[in-house]
Amino acid sequence: MPFLSISGLASLTGKARGTVGKALDGLTSKPGPKGAKLFESKAALEKLYSAAGESGGAFVTLAEAQRLLTISRTEEIRLNMEILRKERIPLEDVLEINEEVFLHVAGVLKSHAGKMLTEELVNDIFAQFRRIGEKLEQAAL
Repeated sequence: MPFLSISGLASLTGKARGTVGKALDGLTSKPGPKGAKLFESKAALEKLYSAAGESGGAFVTLAEAQRLLTISRTEEIRLNMEILRKERIPLEDVLEINEEVFLHVAGVLKSHAGKMLTEELVNDIFAQFRRIGEKLEQAAL
């Protein structure tokens, strides 16, 4: 594999010399003529054209990118299986059930503003909160 200097890579890629130098920081090099650093062309070009090399982030090899993609796909499959098995309730359903219960409780409290709450009324409010679990189970089916 041929070795290229920072200047050679800059002229080859059309990128500024400083940009190439920053992108290749941390990549192993060997000394060249006139104090130049020579980089293996394949590794240098891979690092220059990787998304991480452009953004200044950590360099990600192809193998590492494939590993991360596999982990992400595994997580996505696990999530889809939870949804299919009805182990995960959609957020919209949960929010709708909570809103319904809180509106009922708020209506009861507002209708009795300035009045003494009876034990029956307090029990009704707590019963509404206890029904949240039942309603979530029904939504999961």
